[in-house]
Amino acid sequence: MQSGRVLQVNISGGGVPKLPVEAAWVSRLGVEGDAHRERTAHGGPHRAVCLFAVEAIERLQSEGHPVEPGSVGENLTTAGIEWSLLPIGTRARIGDELEIELASSTTPCATQRPNFLAGRFSRISIDLHPSDSRMYARVLVEGAIRAGDPIVILPPDPNSHAAEELSLGRPGPGRGQIQPAHLARRPGGRLRAAHRERWRAGHVCLPGTDRAGLQPCPGPGPQAGSRVGGHALLR
Repeated sequence: MQSGRVLQVNISGGGVPKLPVEAAWVSRLGVEGDAHRERTAHGGPHRAVCLFAVEAIERLQSEGHPVEPGSVGENLTTAGIEWSLLPIGTRARIGDELEIELASSTTPCATQRPNFLAGRFSRISIDLHPSDSRMYARVLVEGAIRAGDPIVILPPDPNSHAAEELSLGRPGPGRGQIQPAHLARRPGGRLRAAHRERWRAGHVCLPGTDRAGLQPCPGPGPQAGSRVGGHALLR
């Protein structure tokens, strides 16, 4: 069973960087004491906790990017787990109580420019660098966390709808909506060219489209084992 640990717990009054705290309570709406400038893009029950692996930070640093734990806005900087390579719907227990479920990748924005050489914040886009994206998680069981807490990856809940919600872009309760990073739809529901090519390469149809994202799809939507936005789908 895959495991890791919390290196740093980070919060801010809004924006980046997020700064370390000794411990924090995590509720279904997020980390206590943490805030967001853009609540339509961050926070809420489906984006309660932002995760980033120190392994990704070290890769960025090796390229010369001035990134540090907390600087790109993650709530938990962790070691031992490459979050963005895990399937959506993956669960994790952190410390004695907290249980989370991966919900979506985190789309970087221009706020991140100071963290990257030449302001190239797309370096942590899951579409371009699948191993180096931050991830959002929803909270299944609330609890306290602190630096040094163990993290244990758990089997997915067979009743979870996380992958289905991501692939369909369904709105969730509370603030904002689930924003599937892989869809980025244009008028008429067309997918970006890069994603059309990805589906042409052999992935199953997205709901309502063929593999190119252009024509009605005769079959069902994504199936377990296919990949969407860099993520393997689970039932």
